[in-house]
Amino acid sequence: MVAPNLPVTNTAMDYDFSQRFRLGRRTFYLAADDIRSLKHRIDALAAAADAAAGDSATTTTTKKKKPVSTFVALAALGWTAFVRAKGLAAGGDTYLVFLADLRARLDPPVGDGYLGNCIKGCLATADAGDLLGGDRGLLGACRAIQAAVAEMEAAPLAGTERWLQRMMTLPFQRLCNVVASPRFRVYKASDFGFGRPARVELVSMNHDGEMVLVGGREDGEVQVSVSLDPARMEEFRAHVLGHRSAAPAAAS
Repeated sequence: MVAPNLPVTNTAMDYDFSQRFRLGRRTFYLAADDIRSLKHRIDALAAAADAAAGDSATTTTTKKKKPVSTFVALAALGWTAFVRAKGLAAGGDTYLVFLADLRARLDPPVGDGYLGNCIKGCLATADAGDLLGGDRGLLGACRAIQAAVAEMEAAPLAGTERWLQRMMTLPFQRLCNVVASPRFRVYKASDFGFGRPARVELVSMNHDGEMVLVGGREDGEVQVSVSLDPARMEEFRAHVLGHRSAAPAAAS
C-alpha cells in the first residue's frame, strides 16, 4: 500500500521518467568469501532473533530453517543501502520489486522444452525505519523478501492480472528493484569464441534504485550494478562495502 504520509504525486502516474538520463552507475564485485560471510552473519542474526523471541524452530524437535540464499542476502543488502542513501525515514513504507521464475513452481510445472518467459513480479514491503540500524535492518530486509517469496510460492499466479495496476500506485522514489540473478553466468554466456570479456554490463538500467545481480568473472563472485542519483552514490557504496570481509575499490 502507499504510505499515508506520502502525496499521490510521488506515484508512477506522475513520475518524471526523464530523470533516468541524469543517473549515475556503479558496479561492485563481491567475492565468494564476502558473500559467504554475509550469509553466515544473516543466519546467525536470524537464529539469535528467533531464540530471543522463543521461536519453537530453535528446538531440536523442529526442522531447521533453510539458510538464507545468495539472492535474498544481496537483495537485502542493496535494499538497505538504497534506504540509507535516499535518506528515507521511519514512518513510511519502502518497496523492493523482483521477478521469480515460475516454470518449476506451476502445477503441473512447465516442460523442459518451453521457450520463453514464465515469470512473476514479487513485491516486498517494509517500513523504512525497520531497514535502518545495521544488522537489525539487514535482517528485517531479508525477512520481508522471504515473505514475498513465500507468498509467491503459495499462489504462483495470484494477482498477476492486477500487477501493472498495483505497480502504478507505488511511489517510485521509495522503490528499489532487482533484476537478473547471481545464477546468470553472463561472462560465460557472452564468450563467443574470443575468450571471456573483461566486463559485462546491462545497458538498459534506467530507474533510480535499480540493481542488477549477475555472476561475476571469477568463480563464486557476484557482480552488483546499481543505477542511482549521483549525489547519493557514495552513501550506497559505503553501506555495501561496509558489509564485505575485505573492501577493495569498486569499479566506476
